[in-house]
Amino acid sequence: MALAGPADRPADTDAVSYWRSWRPPGPGEDDDLRRTRAAASVGPALADLAETYAETTRAVLVSAARLGDDELVATQGHVLTVDDVLSTLVVEAAVHHLDLVAHLDRPGPAAGPLAEVRRVLEGLLGSPLPARWDDATAARRGTGRQPLTGSDRAELGDRAGAFPLFG
Repeated sequence: MALAGPADRPADTDAVSYWRSWRPPGPGEDDDLRRTRAAASVGPALADLAETYAETTRAVLVSAARLGDDELVATQGHVLTVDDVLSTLVVEAAVHHLDLVAHLDRPGPAAGPLAEVRRVLEGLLGSPLPARWDDATAARRGTGRQPLTGSDRAELGDRAGAFPLFG
């Protein structure tokens, strides 16, 4: 839907700053999550869900191909370029892909999406993440899905206080 939302003002956020204002819902603010979980618990089989996701992804790609990278669209109260919206979608999909396979013997996201997650996290931090972290580790630690180790905290110094960079 974001790619079909007309913008009536200049861009007010980009692929990095979009995540600065995002916070997980607090107690009492998670009604949408509760409805989603309830619907998912009685919803389609995993194969059907995967097909729906693949169909939606194809539709996003077709819609994006019809627009220029610098065209503006409105979504979730923000105005972004198409390129920045696509980045946010890639980051969200890659992070949730990591969530889905965290305890499964299944492959995680491809290198390209994980590199985009790292780029966004480094933009939020304002400096590079530890080079010894592969991109999946950067995504997990940068979003708080995996805690920082003592050596991580020592290497990051004061920057460790910024973690998680987004939830």
